[in-house]
Amino acid sequence: KRTSLVNDLAKEHEESEERDSQEASERHQSISSSLDDKVAAVLAARRSQFKKEMAEKEGSLQEDEKERLLAEHAAELAKLEKTLAGQKDKQLHSLKARMEERMKLKA
Repeated sequence: KRTSLVNDLAKEHEESEERDSQEASERHQSISSSLDDKVAAVLAARRSQFKKEMAEKEGSLQEDEKERLLAEHAAELAKLEKTLAGQKDKQLHSLKARMEERMKLKA
């Protein structure tokens, strides 16, 4: 009977750890997805702003100026995307570290 109780407790503990791990994984995925959405929204807003600015200047731009502005915009978007991706990675790394610490405290 005692062995059965020990086995039951061990199994219960293992199931609890699995649930915690699954919840942590789901939370991580949810936050990652949310951050992806925010990055996409920031980039879309910047693209929209640029289109508006270009439309306002449409008649007064020479072709070479237009090309230069488009190239600058593309470079700006690439830099912004890289910055936002770095911030996302940093936040996810911090989140993972906090989750791991919480799992250690539970064990």
